[in-house]
Amino acid sequence: MLAPVAGFLLCCAGGRSGRRVNARRYGMGRGASASAAAGVLVLGCLGAAGGPATGDVSWVDAVWVNHLLWRAERFTNDLLAAEAACRQALGVDPSEGRAIRSLVDIYARGGHVAMAAMSSWYGWELAGEEDLGTVFTGLWPRVESGAAVPGTGDVLQVAREEFREAITAAREKVRQRNLVEAELILRGLLDRYPRNLAVLLHLGNIYVLAREWTMAAMAFGYAARLHPDNPDVANNLGLALEQVGQVERALSVFRQALERYPHADYLLINCARIAERCDPATARQCYPRLLELWPDNREYRLRYARLLVREGELQEAHRQYAELLRRDPEDADALLGMATVAARGGDREEAGGWLERLGRVTSADRWKQIVARPEFQGIRLPGGIETQNGKQDL
Repeated sequence: MLAPVAGFLLCCAGGRSGRRVNARRYGMGRGASASAAAGVLVLGCLGAAGGPATGDVSWVDAVWVNHLLWRAERFTNDLLAAEAACRQALGVDPSEGRAIRSLVDIYARGGHVAMAAMSSWYGWELAGEEDLGTVFTGLWPRVESGAAVPGTGDVLQVAREEFREAITAAREKVRQRNLVEAELILRGLLDRYPRNLAVLLHLGNIYVLAREWTMAAMAFGYAARLHPDNPDVANNLGLALEQVGQVERALSVFRQALERYPHADYLLINCARIAERCDPATARQCYPRLLELWPDNREYRLRYARLLVREGELQEAHRQYAELLRRDPEDADALLGMATVAARGGDREEAGGWLERLGRVTSADRWKQIVARPEFQGIRLPGGIETQNGKQDL
């Protein structure tokens, strides 16, 4: 109860002080006020910096978002500070329509057509703000008519050299972990070359490093609109969408990408991993394809076997665990899987045999925890041990 009150008072105190601080240190951009920097620190204290994975927003987060947006409205002459406040709000609630609208307005006022287009696309496609679709449709012709690479004519070589130098400088800033400077460099390039794939990928990756998943989804979604056939863009977009709670949309992105690149293993594993959460049937289609490409990959086979157990496909799960044990007879995860399959299939004697083998290759403490699981209760183990009520009685 005291945390949001303290946060509010600290922000207000910062606003009244009128002092200027090096707000770039806090990822706020040049010239942000002391109150904006204080807001970053308070956000960390409230534990909301990472943003929700499910899209659920507590009342504390809602109060904090409202305060951030109130502060953004006050920064009428400081677009960087206003942008920072809106981005913080989206870090708490990735679907906050007011923050998205404010970002679109801020980017448009600053002359950043590409950034305005990507934020309006996000608001329209992912946050359900239908009127932003009209904004995006109006901006898109300006994006499509923009340059993808340095132009033509006598200055072509100079422009290309400047472009390479800027990309190199941005990479160096990333290496130094100066993500704010790197972002400013890349956004300058994006203003000049709004269709350049390299700039968009670098910019999106900076947002990933900063764990600004909403901004990453904006950048990769914009890139996917321009480059729909690029598998790396699709992969990055799907992962960013997963992080902002758009799991089903992320799965759709991976499915579409796999139609074009059916043998891209990184698309397959991410599709399978996400599908386990919302569409097990799709996951069951992906793992056999992965195992065709990588038959020796233990992780893929183990994940597939566990999925089969959860789905009740015990016979196929048994086959996958048996293959793991053929490759490594002391694979503890495979032995546990075999015991689970046997127990759920009603063969408690066989389950006891697998548990006994598991006890030889795992620690005593872990083995006791395993045999205490509900599915193993009442199983008589070799040596006169019977699992009962979480205990092993001699």
